[in-house]
Amino acid sequence: MAIETESSDSKTFSMLGGTLESAAEALEEAGVNLAESTKKAAKTTKRAIGVGFHKAAYGISYGVVYAAVFLVELLPEKHVIRRGFIEGAAAALDARQKAKASP
Repeated sequence: MAIETESSDSKTFSMLGGTLESAAEALEEAGVNLAESTKKAAKTTKRAIGVGFHKAAYGISYGVVYAAVFLVELLPEKHVIRRGFIEGAAAALDARQKAKASP
């Protein structure tokens, strides 16, 4: 009877060892999948935030420029405010070109 007990115990320990090994492999695989999933999620989030900031900047820029052009077109051609908008825009463009040209 002692032989059957030893055989039964060794089978139990063998099964336990196999189960623990399988669990360890599964955890390792899950860790690799988690790392890959995290990288993909971070990349997707970064892209989504970038698109959101681009759309916000575009909307602000469009709104400001469109409103300024609309106001300029509403004013009479020789109006002081209209001339101020046009000259101010030209001065800003010139200043930006000079800043680009200088190292």
